[in-house]
Amino acid sequence: MVRVRGAVGTRLEKLDGTKGDLKADAMVLARVGLERLGLTDRIVAEFTVHEILPAVGAGVLALECRRDDTPVATLLERLNHPKTQTEATAERAMLHGLRDHCNSPIAGYCTTEPDGQLSLRGMVFSRDGSKFAHAHIWGETSNDPATLGSRVCAELLGQDARDIIEGIPH
Repeated sequence: MVRVRGAVGTRLEKLDGTKGDLKADAMVLARVGLERLGLTDRIVAEFTVHEILPAVGAGVLALECRRDDTPVATLLERLNHPKTQTEATAERAMLHGLRDHCNSPIAGYCTTEPDGQLSLRGMVFSRDGSKFAHAHIWGETSNDPATLGSRVCAELLGQDARDIIEGIPH
């Protein structure tokens, strides 16, 4: 594995050998970045969430304003997407319980099933990918996103997630 920094276009130039001396045969990039640049023809394979979980909150746009700014709060509420907010709440509750941040080796993906039940997959892994913990729990009767996030967090902690995140060998 080789770390590559830069914008999508720069990364592809490095892969193609037109910029720098990158020794790699392939690169994993976000589809949306390739779409934005009109480069979807570069996509050779796509991973499903069953193969690679995204980072917690990936693709979610969050907007904030002051509590006392009623006109802006009213406008933002019109832009809110309740399903996305609910799913992101479950993911963030899991992340909060693991006591880490967006740069930690933690992935999470919550979806709403066709019957309305929430489903949250969570994963922590070592920086080199040699160790991991994985949990997948459904919302069941309460279907409360914060409760679901806490349950997935507890399952991960039961699989030594803290030690994995901190790189403590077993």
